[in-house]
Amino acid sequence: MTITKSYNKHTNTWYVYDTTYVFDETKNKKVQKRKCIGKYDPVTDSIIETGSRG
Repeated sequence: MTITKSYNKHTNTWYVYDTTYVFDETKNKKVQKRKCIGKYDPVTDSIIETGSRG
């Protein structure tokens, strides 16, 4: 479980994700599973949770 940040240049917004890697038997390799936690505010250096998903 890793916290990662991703920048959306179309909306000019940073998003924070909970990232885990799961082994996929059909592809025979690791695949990335991400769950959105919320938005990242670079000014205050804090995470703003979004709704029931975050």
